[in-house]
Amino acid sequence: MFAVQRTGVLGIAALCVALATACLGRSAPVRFYTMSPMPAAVAADNSTPVPYIVGPMRFPRYLERPQIVTREGSELKFNDLNRWAAGFEANVEAVLAENLRDRVGSNPAVSGSVVANEAVRVLVDFVEFEGRDDALVLRARWSLRNDRGPDRNWSEETALRRPIKADDLPSLVRAHDEALAGLADAIAARLLQPGNQLHP
Repeated sequence: MFAVQRTGVLGIAALCVALATACLGRSAPVRFYTMSPMPAAVAADNSTPVPYIVGPMRFPRYLERPQIVTREGSELKFNDLNRWAAGFEANVEAVLAENLRDRVGSNPAVSGSVVANEAVRVLVDFVEFEGRDDALVLRARWSLRNDRGPDRNWSEETALRRPIKADDLPSLVRAHDEALAGLADAIAARLLQPGNQLHP
């Protein structure tokens, strides 16, 4: 009797494993997204190149992950099936640098180079950058720093909202692109402002 019961239990266990395996085989695929730079409304003037370095950038810890993050009220949602290819921070850093290159009209100086000693460093501290309800919210504190003295530094905060469609990932990704373009507009405008004392 014991042997029969044991065989029955093993059979049920094997059936459960088979069902679980079948369910796993039909699990939804993970989708990967990337942010993209957006062209400037006005082409940059390459005749007066501005030496600058982008970074470092800081992010809230909850954004330092591959999953796309959204917020509902005070609750954070981490979407395991929809992720940022190469990670959230890498996407933001690459796109913001590309946007600035397009708007400022020069490539960022390489850290450690001779030019970098005269360059302005663009520092960005992202306070918020996630979708919530019907909008993408970006709030960032950024600084332009020149080692020549505190009178050559500048700090500002930029807050942006971009509308999104509920439960629409492409809409959310596009809103990230638009928000980063808006942030680049604000930073570039200050970098290029005549008489801003940031440059030698």
